[in-house]
Amino acid sequence: MLWTLSQIADLIGGRLEGADHGVSHVTQDSRDVQKGSLFVPLKAARDGHEFAARAQQSGAVGAFWASDHDKPEGLSIIHVDDGLGALQVLGDAASKRHQGRRVAITGSVGKTTTKDMLTHVLAAHHEVHAAKNSFNNHIGVPLTLANMGPGAELGVFELGMSNVGEIAPLSHMVRPHIAMVTAIAPAHIGQLGSLQAIAKEKSTIYEGLGHNGIALVPEDTAHSMLLGEVAKANAAEVIRFGISPSADYSCQLVQVDETGMQLDIQGGKNSGVFHVGFVAPQLCSSIAAVYAVCEHLGVSFSSFSRSMAGFSLPAGRGRLVKITKPVSFSLLDDSYNANPSSMEAAINALGHHAGRKIAILGDMLELGDMGDLAHLEVVHRIIEIGVDVVVAVGPAMGRAFGSKNIPGKVVCADNVAAAFDELDGLIQPSDLVLVKGSHGSEVYQIVARLLEAGHVGVAAS
Repeated sequence: MLWTLSQIADLIGGRLEGADHGVSHVTQDSRDVQKGSLFVPLKAARDGHEFAARAQQSGAVGAFWASDHDKPEGLSIIHVDDGLGALQVLGDAASKRHQGRRVAITGSVGKTTTKDMLTHVLAAHHEVHAAKNSFNNHIGVPLTLANMGPGAELGVFELGMSNVGEIAPLSHMVRPHIAMVTAIAPAHIGQLGSLQAIAKEKSTIYEGLGHNGIALVPEDTAHSMLLGEVAKANAAEVIRFGISPSADYSCQLVQVDETGMQLDIQGGKNSGVFHVGFVAPQLCSSIAAVYAVCEHLGVSFSSFSRSMAGFSLPAGRGRLVKITKPVSFSLLDDSYNANPSSMEAAINALGHHAGRKIAILGDMLELGDMGDLAHLEVVHRIIEIGVDVVVAVGPAMGRAFGSKNIPGKVVCADNVAAAFDELDGLIQPSDLVLVKGSHGSEVYQIVARLLEAGHVGVAAS
């Protein structure tokens, strides 16, 4: 049990009407309600109070009530002026009562994966509380806090933003002992105007740190100095992480093979080479940060490396899958989306593989006037690393590869159906096959067809 309804009413200044019950779960989504839930109806496209009866039928024992709606008969309610405000007060109270340590993560890219990696490693040693999804805004963070049991040893929280002034309140709510910015990139640049403004906003995560707080700062960014200055002003200790050897904790890619990546971690009390079962070199910096946090929380390098060996990425985001039919080969599924930087990172990963390499590349979309140049850069990188077979899917990739004479075999296909038909006989045993493209290029369908009947996939290990 997390709370009682009367306890919640006292904490948020609400008035309980109906029987007191124990609460084991807090949610704003009537579809997520389970037995023992507190339902928090919010007003969005529709008024959440309209779903209170459904929530009661699914097991809700109570609900916040800030409406003239008739409440479902038999449902206990807590009268509040504002449901969202009440939820945020409850989240703040959950943070205050928690006796364990809390880690807060923000950044333009890599927040969710970093949170998931850190949670995975720490869960082998501690009772860890973290949201399963990207609950990182003014609703998701207090919900994650409200669902944290008082006995949790560690809490891991992702903080997101879309406009100026959103990170600092979330950090003050979480009260992290460790705060991290993963990276600075053009996400939300339309709202904030510049990378400098994004870095300044992200840096406010350090403002919620206590007097013994630890701030993690990315070394490999032009805004490292700005982040470091804010970190020094708010933290007792500042740790720099990245791929640069100058970082306090660094992680570098050593090799890619059909089973994953070999990585080299340097920094802290211990260091060494270890293996992960996915291929995503763009995560090296985040892996260094995860190790830094884990070491400060008492996890040894050997335990860290064992746990990371068992971590897997979601479909389309760098997962490595062993395909056993009609021939045995490794599929690097990075098919969820693509932009020039992520495309370069994926191709660079192929370059670290000593065996035969095949790249199935879909168009990178929404690049405007830079589109043709960006696709030509892909061709140049393919030539540099020496890919054995390229399947170019879509008009932009087709134009780029059709305009150059490159070593190896090149197949241009108008669409994914034609591309899949061309694969027959191209893939050989022990090949590493990359599938990468913007979501709109639909190259993820090629992955799905490779995994269908007759092409049996198992997790690479």
